[in-house]
Amino acid sequence: HQFFWWIFGSYLLFGIGVGGEYPLSASIASERSLATKQTALKRGRDVLLTFSCQGVGQNLGNMVFFFLTLGCTNKGNCDEASIVAMNYRISMGISLIFLTLLLPYR
Repeated sequence: HQFFWWIFGSYLLFGIGVGGEYPLSASIASERSLATKQTALKRGRDVLLTFSCQGVGQNLGNMVFFFLTLGCTNKGNCDEASIVAMNYRISMGISLIFLTLLLPYR
């Protein structure tokens, strides 16, 4: 029961963060490209890359969780709640490492 509320709270916080980051990253990419005439000509490309990379990141995150689940299925212990919770924590931890590395560039 407590696991449900942790997942619920994590996804709620994640949704609020992504909901704020999604339009912010598009506007930052658009504003940066207006700095010079050369970058202004590439504004559409920059905004397109911003949106497409968000989808790539989401798919990579899903693949990490998929392979973690596949690994515990091969070992035969994927029916234990603690193993599933650990897989979830590992996949979120890997994401947080990459996000922390990108933080100075914001």
